[in-house]
Amino acid sequence: MKKKHRETDTKRIILSLLWFIFIAIILWSVFFHISEWWSYFDSLYFTVITFSTIWYGDVVPLTHTGKIIAMFYAILWVPLFVGITSVVMELRFKKFVFHHFEHHSKSLKKADKKLEQELKEEELRNIKQEREIKKLEKEMKSKKDSMMTKLMKNLKLKK
Repeated sequence: MKKKHRETDTKRIILSLLWFIFIAIILWSVFFHISEWWSYFDSLYFTVITFSTIWYGDVVPLTHTGKIIAMFYAILWVPLFVGITSVVMELRFKKFVFHHFEHHSKSLKKADKKLEQELKEEELRNIKQEREIKKLEKEMKSKKDSMMTKLMKNLKLKK
């Protein structure tokens, strides 16, 4: 249940970030369209390229208003892109790590159960062997006693 809840939270966070980025890119594209008289496509292109820190330089603002908007945009959104990227990567990394340890903890539990079973079986074998050894010791002692008795009788007879 917790795993499912964790996955849902991760999906919600990522989806929320994607919607936030989408809306922000549209709004900034409109700002550049108005200030620079670019087409919507050029405005969107400039916004995405700058946001993703690529910025080829083939589309650049020419008006003072456009340059000021571009400076604010770069100051606000480039660090945000890096932050969002790191959050998404961290969530993916945590998911990988949790999955990895969950998988290995299940394997470890199976190995522990198998080892515990083998130890029980070994203990039972040891108990059986100890019983057999005691039984053999008793037989040896009784044979030894009977041989000693015979030997003593033989010695008495020879005298």
